[in-house]
Amino acid sequence: PVVMGGIHVSMQPEEAKEHADTIIVGEAEETWPQFINDFRNGIRKKVYTAEKRPSLANLPIPRFSLINKSHYVDYQVIPIQTARGCPHSCDFCSVTKFLGGRYRTRPISDVVNEIKTLGAKIYFFLDDNIFASHSRARELLKAIIPLRILWFSQATISAANDKELIELARKSGCIELAVGLESLSGKSLKSVGKTINKIEHYEKNLKAYRKAGIRVAASMIFGFDDEEPGVFKETYDFLMKNRVPCTYWS
Repeated sequence: PVVMGGIHVSMQPEEAKEHADTIIVGEAEETWPQFINDFRNGIRKKVYTAEKRPSLANLPIPRFSLINKSHYVDYQVIPIQTARGCPHSCDFCSVTKFLGGRYRTRPISDVVNEIKTLGAKIYFFLDDNIFASHSRARELLKAIIPLRILWFSQATISAANDKELIELARKSGCIELAVGLESLSGKSLKSVGKTINKIEHYEKNLKAYRKAGIRVAASMIFGFDDEEPGVFKETYDFLMKNRVPCTYWS
């Protein structure tokens, strides 16, 4: 059978049902074993819905040995998740809609064990905001420094205000962070609840990341109600001035 899950399916289950034999709504750790059991017994249902948030402790390590490496150009980059959710509630973001408004973490010992087991050199930490808790992030970064890996992830621009944190990120092998600048307009940011961003600190924060040797991939949004036609050139000039090497647009 074709089974679908994830954010889109969970937000649009009626649509998703038209394109799959079974859909799983919500996080699947608790419902997947139930689906497998039902499938084996010939009583597979059309929809499985997670009733609660799963524990992130003792998650099984993905069996990448089952994958034919030759089919994947970037196989040397392995995804790994250390936490789920984000404490912020930006209106445009699907993270809190799917994962809830609470930041949930895996035991750091589990993360370290998974990295050691997988044995890759480069990791993509799938966390939507790896620095959501600075104290927890420091603990994580200190734990992975001895592993001598390279990694990239997603974080806020304001995290660059924490010099100790950024230095630990550098020492632990951070090479790139996707950072949501979103807009150069305070009014636009306020309209979507992204109040954590302080535009007046953008240049200083970008410089701090750059100085640490961390490449920034800036996420930008166009189409706010208060924008003028000049927003495109203004944004371009700002990104060029601050030597931002990579951008995402929406």
